[in-house]
Amino acid sequence: MNTTTLSVTSASATSVNFTLSDSNITGATYGSAAWYKDSKIMFSGTVRGNKNNTDIIFSSAPGTVTATMGTTAHTLQISVDYKNASTYFETGNNLTYEDVSVMMYQIHIANGTTQVPTGDYPIGIYMKAYSSDKSTFIDVYGGTSQTPSARMGLLNNLNLSVNDQPTTGFGLYTNNGYFNGTLVSTNGIIGGWTLGQN
Repeated sequence: MNTTTLSVTSASATSVNFTLSDSNITGATYGSAAWYKDSKIMFSGTVRGNKNNTDIIFSSAPGTVTATMGTTAHTLQISVDYKNASTYFETGNNLTYEDVSVMMYQIHIANGTTQVPTGDYPIGIYMKAYSSDKSTFIDVYGGTSQTPSARMGLLNNLNLSVNDQPTTGFGLYTNNGYFNGTLVSTNGIIGGWTLGQN
């Protein structure tokens, strides 16, 4: 997120509340995702503490969106977990910062909308590199479901089916697929058409 100003609205022993102002914030959707109150975020960057002029490094610090996106004021309000935050921060505007970014990893819809059901939905990429059951995979979440929009790796525990065929073994699952080249298969089903070697 390319912010123009960063301000502190409050600080406590466990967290600091920031207001990020960015002229690009003109609607509830920012960076291809809708930012709702109580959504979970990761905050990264270096911020100069305005209470004692100390540089504070945030490395993927967890936090929460604390208010609906201010589309008129072009603001995003977040609370970031940071121990002894009140030692370094007090209410103030236009803080000095470097490389500040906000990544949302879970969308929360409090009352539902016409587009997205009520609930908490992950967004982003999740990778499981190794486990005792060898269930290695990479998931891509779009923020609209608990089910990944795409997975590459072991498909067994997705518990899904396509054309009445369960997802099993190592492979690829995705909502849509576009292939700009040759598709090779020994068997399968595509749009009701059964594929075979003959």
